[in-house]
Amino acid sequence: MVEEAYAYVQGESLKAYAAFLVSASQLPDRQGGEPMRRVGLLVCLVLGACTHARTLMLDDRRAIISGSGSMFNEQADVMQKTLVTAAYTTITHGYRYFTILGSKDTTIAGVFHTPTQTYASGDVSGGSWSATATTVGGNDIPYVVPGMDIVIYMYRDGEAQRGPKVWDARAIIDAQPKERKFP
Repeated sequence: MVEEAYAYVQGESLKAYAAFLVSASQLPDRQGGEPMRRVGLLVCLVLGACTHARTLMLDDRRAIISGSGSMFNEQADVMQKTLVTAAYTTITHGYRYFTILGSKDTTIAGVFHTPTQTYASGDVSGGSWSATATTVGGNDIPYVVPGMDIVIYMYRDGEAQRGPKVWDARAIIDAQPKERKFP
């Protein structure tokens, strides 16, 4: 059920994002001419360059951390955000260590087809006329949206033997650059 809910939210977000891309690339500029592609691209880069992760607690010690990015992120960015969120979740629930029980790649890949539109204009002067038609769109744009889910189990000090599969949440948070640290 969790996977179905996550897939629905991710799919709806992707549809809305794709619709935004199309509408932003087809807005006319103030001179009434070419589409405002540069502004649309800038807006898409600013809005789409973020990674985020969500936490769903299964019980008092287990949680699912779902990380996702945008088509402008690398899988490594999503992995880091997911791991840092797991560490933050561990600390905020009063634990110190966690282990990853399982993981799933939730990366989405596909092709977005932009709609085709044709604009016509004409001019009549002195008994003669001329017309032009311009067609825009009709492009196939491939995309990859990286994502991953991990299930963690959290431990207090002294409950887990330290080893390669046990992560120290405080050490992960302390290792983050100053602007990424959590309280």
